[in-house]
Amino acid sequence: MRTRPVSMSKLHSILRLKYSAQLSRREIARSLNISAGTVANYLKKANELGVNQWPTPHEKQKNTFLSTKLRRFSTRKKRPSTPE
Repeated sequence: MRTRPVSMSKLHSILRLKYSAQLSRREIARSLNISAGTVANYLKKANELGVNQWPTPHEKQKNTFLSTKLRRFSTRKKRPSTPE
């Protein structure tokens, strides 16, 4: 079961609150009304893609970059199918 990706505004807020405001994952989760695990997963994926500062570098600041690279990232792993 896949979860819906977070909105672009929440994605921007996760990055801004982490790198500009220096908030913890729990504080970010509480302020955006999402789980701390979701915040952790998006921050991990952003870091893997080289997005680890705010504001993001000019070439990575475009919505298309964040949309195509981060929003497609599923925060849940697929469960293995159970044999019948």
